[in-house]
Amino acid sequence: MLNQIRQHPIYQKTVQFMASEHLLDDIHHIDIALSGGADSVCLLALLHTMQLDIPLRAHHIRHGLRDDARDAEIAQKTAELFDIEYIQTDLTWPDGIPQSNLEDHARKARYHAFFSHLSKGSALALAHHGDENLETSLWRLGRGCGIEGFVLSPKRYERGIALIRPLLMLSKDAIYTFLKEF
Repeated sequence: MLNQIRQHPIYQKTVQFMASEHLLDDIHHIDIALSGGADSVCLLALLHTMQLDIPLRAHHIRHGLRDDARDAEIAQKTAELFDIEYIQTDLTWPDGIPQSNLEDHARKARYHAFFSHLSKGSALALAHHGDENLETSLWRLGRGCGIEGFVLSPKRYERGIALIRPLLMLSKDAIYTFLKEF
C-alpha cells in the first residue's frame, strides 16, 4: 500500500508543498492532530508514508461535548493500522460556559492539551485543507482582520511549537477521493 500511496498525485503534491514551505525544517518530533475525520486520517497516512526520520505520534482529543466515542475509536484504529504511537486526551468542562463561547473554549482547550504534550522543536500537524483556508479568509474578513491574518499559514510558531498544515493545497474533494482509492 505504501508504494501505491507514493505514486498518487496527492502524495507527490504534499511532498512538494512541504518541501517548498520548509515545513519540517528544525523539527525533531511531530504530533498529528487526529480527530478521526477524513482530513486527519489522510494527513496521518501521508506523513507515515513519507517515512520521515522524525518520530510521529497521533494525538486525539475527546471534547466530551457530544458522543465522540466513534471518533476516538477511528483515531485509535487508524494509528494502530499505521503503527504510530497514539495518545488521547479527555477534556472536562466546568459548569457555566456560555453556549456562545463554547466553540472558542473548546479550541483553546484543545490547543492547550496538544501543547502540554509537546516540547520546543516539536510540530503539531493539522489537517486544515484549501477549502478551510477560503472559509477562514471569509470569516476573518468579516471580523475586520488585517492582511497578515487573512489566511491560514502553512507554518507558524506558537509557544515554541511549529503548527504545520501540509494539506493546505488540497481540496476536501481531493482528500475524499484519495481516501476512497485506498
